[in-house]
Amino acid sequence: MEIRSTRNIAEDAAAFERPDTLGTHTWWLVQRDTVGAEKLVVNRGELPPGTTHQLHRHPHAEQGLIVVAGRGLHLRAEGDPVPMEEGDVVHIPAGEWHGFTNPYDETVVIASVYGGVGSREEAGYELLAPQSE
Repeated sequence: MEIRSTRNIAEDAAAFERPDTLGTHTWWLVQRDTVGAEKLVVNRGELPPGTTHQLHRHPHAEQGLIVVAGRGLHLRAEGDPVPMEEGDVVHIPAGEWHGFTNPYDETVVIASVYGGVGSREEAGYELLAPQSE
């Protein structure tokens, strides 16, 4: 057993700079390279006011997203954003387009769990191409 937290694992500095997650904070707490997990990935994300994780999908892993603190909007490729607040959980099937945004005045903290894979690379990551007008 190994306990991981934002106190003992480095933030994913690249995520803060990427255009699709600009200004967000991400920690990859549980995966193969951190604790030897074979079928589980867990991350913590913090989205300050006005930040967004753009629409994307993970073709090889289902995901559970939990709002740990605050509130935000779960984004979908079709339909209106879905409000989420502390304690809410959404199940995202493998390959489903999704994202998250924080239009509110305080930081929202989320945790994501990816099932059936041992790393974020195995889960896959594809951004939804911008729609031309």
